[in-house]
Amino acid sequence: FGSRSARPKSRHFSHCKLLFQFAEMAPKFDPNEVKVVYLRQYGGEQAPSSVLAPKVGPLGMSPKKVGDDIVKGTSQWKGIRVTVRLSI
Repeated sequence: FGSRSARPKSRHFSHCKLLFQFAEMAPKFDPNEVKVVYLRQYGGEQAPSSVLAPKVGPLGMSPKKVGDDIVKGTSQWKGIRVTVRLSI
């Protein structure tokens, strides 16, 4: 039990300061950059939001609207597993 008090306490706080510095330096968003997202799902069926949200949410798009567009675009391949390429 005595070894716990022997550790330097400042090490923990310096580590936290370092984490906060990295959290503030987020990359800037470029509106002209084209992002490509690949999805694999059944044609003509709505993909779950839990699949779409992590991929298109950070790009500022609604997973529901993207899912609806995918359903319209893949309606010819209903029931077949297709790869969808989204250029955002």
